[in-house]
Amino acid sequence: MPALMAQRHNTLDQITVNGRYKTSLSDFLLEQERQHRIEIQFDEEDIKGIQVDQRFFDVPIRRVIQNLAKEHKLNYTIDDTGIIRLYKGGIKHKNANIDYKGEASAFNISVSGKVSDSDTGESLPFVNIRVKATSSGTTSNVDGFFTLLKVPTDTSTLQLSYIGYNDLEIKLNPLMPKSSLKVVMTQASTHLDEVVIRDKRDEVMQVNEAVSMVKLTPAKLNLLPNLGEKDIFRSLQLMPGVSAANENSSGLYVRGGTPDQALVTYDGFTVYHVDHLFGFYSAFNSNAIKDVNLYKGGFSPKFGGRVSSVAEITGKDGNLKEFNIGGDVSLLSANLFMEVPLVTDKLT
Repeated sequence: MPALMAQRHNTLDQITVNGRYKTSLSDFLLEQERQHRIEIQFDEEDIKGIQVDQRFFDVPIRRVIQNLAKEHKLNYTIDDTGIIRLYKGGIKHKNANIDYKGEASAFNISVSGKVSDSDTGESLPFVNIRVKATSSGTTSNVDGFFTLLKVPTDTSTLQLSYIGYNDLEIKLNPLMPKSSLKVVMTQASTHLDEVVIRDKRDEVMQVNEAVSMVKLTPAKLNLLPNLGEKDIFRSLQLMPGVSAANENSSGLYVRGGTPDQALVTYDGFTVYHVDHLFGFYSAFNSNAIKDVNLYKGGFSPKFGGRVSSVAEITGKDGNLKEFNIGGDVSLLSANLFMEVPLVTDKLT
């Protein structure tokens, strides 16, 4: 068996792709399987609609798969037996996406890891993670890390959900690690034909299932009219139970409380004053913010010291995969931002 695995592995190193292709990615992969007698595993839904329109001259199959995966934001693995797997979301490990049919080898285990965005590598905070068909579950912290205790077996299925991302199921197996997992989730996107919608309001904010909690995505702030800069606190004042003293104030008056009774944290650090130049300029740059949670009541004891509300702000880590630049221009201001990965998966 080891000799057969080594033979398949060496054969894969010698395979090159030649010719002009203008077809779907699915047909291209099936053609490579038939032509070179290799095994490529993929889900039709993950690569639906992707086209290959290229000419290849003696390009190694490994490099072809690597370039196609990068271009179309897919993940791929090539295991020791030479089997190639292409997938969209899941765990980055060669044994994580195999079709395991055996019995469980460990019981009542702990599973830990980090959840990130498949496109940018940005960590995802407060992702819901649960064991399928059980009441056991947890959420990732502000840095995307999670630890799930008392998982029944090492063949259980984990279910992950996060607002704005496709739901993800991960099937554990005894061959994959149970700690330091790198889980990636893909952003939800729907392609529709042109339609006309009447009396339909676009949700800028979403009310969470938790009591009196509101989640705000800074990218949605573009939908709100404003005179100066985009301001997350001016946007939160539009929510029921939240008001402002006047139009030039960014302070939160939550259910009768005053701004000094509202706790504002940025990546765990307390911010004592959020008003800036009469409300025309925001105290926070929305391009540097990843997630905002507003607790109007029933918040955790760890936020002690305030009696009105808690605004928990999570900043971006930066794009870990590619260079990105952008900016904003308004009636009163302009700003520019840039993201550069310095060391892959470590520093931006």
